[in-house]
Amino acid sequence: MTALCGTALPLSVMALDEEGFRRYLKKSGKSEKSCDFEVRNMKNFEEYLSEHKDKKLEEASPEDLKDFTVWAKETGVKIWLRVLNRYYRYKQNDVMFCAVNELIGAGA
Repeated sequence: MTALCGTALPLSVMALDEEGFRRYLKKSGKSEKSCDFEVRNMKNFEEYLSEHKDKKLEEASPEDLKDFTVWAKETGVKIWLRVLNRYYRYKQNDVMFCAVNELIGAGA
C-alpha cells in the first residue's frame, strides 16, 4: 500500500471485481471454497449497501462500515470484517482498509 491510513483516494474503485479478487485470494493461498466464501460475503456487503444505504460498493465510507458492523453483529461480524479487510487491501483502497482495521482493533 502506498498511502497512509486516513489519506483519501479518488473514487475510481469499481463495483465488486470478482475475477480480480478471486485471483488475489488464490495468489494468497486461499482454497476455491474459501474464495467462494469471501466473494459471497463481499456480494452480501454490496447488497447491504444497496438495500440499506442506497449506495454502490465504490461509494462505501468508513461510516458505512461501522453501520454494517452493527447490522451484522448477529451473523459474526469478525468474519465479515476479515473479508472486507482482504478486499480493500486487494483494491488498494487505503481509507477503507484502515477503517476496517480500526473496527477489528476496536473489537467490533
